Amino acid sequence: MRRHQALRPVHIVLSALLPAALWVSLAFAAGAAKPPPLPPPPPSDSLAYIRQITFGTPPCEGCAPRVCPGEPVVVTVSGLMPARCVAFRGLHEEPAGGSHVLAADFVVDTCGPACPTLIVPFSARIDLPAQAAGRYTELFVERVRVCPDTTAVGSIRTAGLAYEVVASCPVEPPPLDSLVRTFASLRVRPEHPCPGDSLRLEFDENGCPPCVHLVSLGRDPDNHLRAVLEWRPHCVEFACISDTLSYALGRFAAGSYVVTIPVDVHVLDAGTPDSTISFEKRVAFDVQRVCGVPEAGCLHSPLPPRGSLVPECSLRVPPGGHGDVLVPVRNDLTATGVAGVEGFMATFQPFHIVDIRYAGAATGVHVSWRQDGQRSRFVVFGTTPDVVPPGTSDLVRVTVAADSLVPPDIPGAPLYGAIELASDPNGEQIPICPEPLDVVAPLRLCIDRTALGCDVNHDGHADVRDLVLMARCLRAVAHDDREESPCFDCDGDGTFGIPDLFCCAHEILHGPGISHDSTHVQAGLDVSIDKPVRDGDAVRVRLHVRGASSLGAALLRLRYPADRWQVLPPENIDAGFPAGWLPLVDAGEAGLLRLGALRLADAAADELVYELRAVPLAGTEQSGSLSVEGADLTAPDGAMLSPASPLPSTALSPTGPATVVELSPASPNPFTHSTTFAISLPRDAEVDLTVHDLAGRRVATLAHGRLGAGRRSYAWEGGDARDGVYFVRLTVDGRTLATRVALLRGGR
Repeated sequence: MRRHQALRPVHIVLSALLPAALWVSLAFAAGAAKPPPLPPPPPSDSLAYIRQITFGTPPCEGCAPRVCPGEPVVVTVSGLMPARCVAFRGLHEEPAGGSHVLAADFVVDTCGPACPTLIVPFSARIDLPAQAAGRYTELFVERVRVCPDTTAVGSIRTAGLAYEVVASCPVEPPPLDSLVRTFASLRVRPEHPCPGDSLRLEFDENGCPPCVHLVSLGRDPDNHLRAVLEWRPHCVEFACISDTLSYALGRFAAGSYVVTIPVDVHVLDAGTPDSTISFEKRVAFDVQRVCGVPEAGCLHSPLPPRGSLVPECSLRVPPGGHGDVLVPVRNDLTATGVAGVEGFMATFQPFHIVDIRYAGAATGVHVSWRQDGQRSRFVVFGTTPDVVPPGTSDLVRVTVAADSLVPPDIPGAPLYGAIELASDPNGEQIPICPEPLDVVAPLRLCIDRTALGCDVNHDGHADVRDLVLMARCLRAVAHDDREESPCFDCDGDGTFGIPDLFCCAHEILHGPGISHDSTHVQAGLDVSIDKPVRDGDAVRVRLHVRGASSLGAALLRLRYPADRWQVLPPENIDAGFPAGWLPLVDAGEAGLLRLGALRLADAAADELVYELRAVPLAGTEQSGSLSVEGADLTAPDGAMLSPASPLPSTALSPTGPATVVELSPASPNPFTHSTTFAISLPRDAEVDLTVHDLAGRRVATLAHGRLGAGRRSYAWEGGDARDGVYFVRLTVDGRTLATRVALLRGGR
């Protein structure tokens, strides 16, 4: 039996893991000269970040979890990450010394300039093979790695926990406390309220539970909101009688709210004394800050737009250096195009703006700008209606320079702006979205003192050309003049090697793109994307860099809609990458994936291939594109090269827009824990997506309301449903589609 029966193998596992961890620590010990402070470590006999580990699943709400014979052993871990520089990389099972352990990986960014405290909860689950009845011990290994996306192990902690597989799992009715919670629900209406709207709280029956009567919803004698219902357990009803109660909440200002409401269930039974079961329900709702947008849409004013995913440092610049930062804009117009905009950008010392250029894809676009005190005013205009395309896109590329002398207590400064006026191709003014006053979420410019030495060609900032020069040090004798030598000891260990390349690559991956004013086209050099291929509910995309034998290094920046997709970097990229090349990957910023490659040998492969996987976010429209927005391609001598064809982009959905309403089959089917299916809409429509049992009773509502055209995926985990056959029903504008799915949990 492959599960541990005792804790003795702990020493064997660690003796097998530590040599590899020690080598990796020496090879990747990249970091700032003064790493950011971290929270104090927990006691040595505990795991660092995992605080709770459970085995099995509860048979009902409020019940204790259990592990049944013949069923997968469900292991769930959870805890708190104490700072922004700590990231959870997942839970997985791996072999070690002839047996298996559960390994949880964390990354602590010791290379960043700061580590602000931010408590973030996390959880993960893994299914282990079924076991016979008995007691078992599971070994946990918690690895904490240093610097993002590296394999440098900073610490290893272990813990051994016992669990029991019970002899049998009889099917028992759920306790009343769990059952009565499913009878009714509370929600706030309207669904998307605006400031000044009159809100009401609705108390609704979930489907038609038999012999349930909603009694009241309102204030009790203590002036607290309370919901009351009655239930007769031994009663039979042959008609579906639904009921709804409503209570006026009043008007709310913009913001997020949570209301906790006690619920009393009076259990009426002629054979036993009446009883009352009480519990609480939490109702969360948001009052939108911006309402009243015209049907034709509007152009958002803030730069970057409200709700943008802003990284901790949008640009890192060394003292005396300069760099570029892309500033996005959001366009929600549906009836007209944007041919020109007028606005401003602003920053503060130690930074100042030295140039503003157009960053979009339209041709024939002109930019003019001038300094106006602390602000830099600009106009962007062209002859086509796609100067600012629909959705979120990059509007301008702002070049900023940092002062040569920067006090050590100044880490950086914000960069922000706004669009004040916009025009359509006919010269008519375009509506600007009304925005609240507290929406400023600027881009952050950071002083990067750690990258000073990485600028080995002394052009004012560190970029991919400096990596090329550093890589040449691995194949040639270093220069005698240490100040002019590109063999920069980035990690400060007294020697130059691959760890120093990673040390500088960490800064350069997050740095600005290179101006392509001095590039020349290289015949045979091409960046392309194959047609996407569906992989279950996900999409696989293959990206090629052909003609790579002419390169010394490559850095690609891929943009995708983070509100609809998660694009995952290549799996096991080191194992499958061509010989002579060192891969570089950074996926730390939502919506932006950075892929790089550094040439380490004179003879290297002519083609680089990256296998990407795009996973749609549940309940979102499966639309949008993956585009290569920038490519820094450098020859072995440091010259900038340009591909012979434009940088590619591709639609993430491998099929065209839906022409009919579709409901895909569920997968997997039968299922034990979760099944997934997708719906496709050719146009906006009222949608009701539900799950019903064989008697026609609704057991789950997965979507209800008006949805836009496109493809969306949904998952059903079964909830408290028993084993059996269920129907997934999709109703669109009165038309109903259905698919059948079987839930098999082994008798639970």
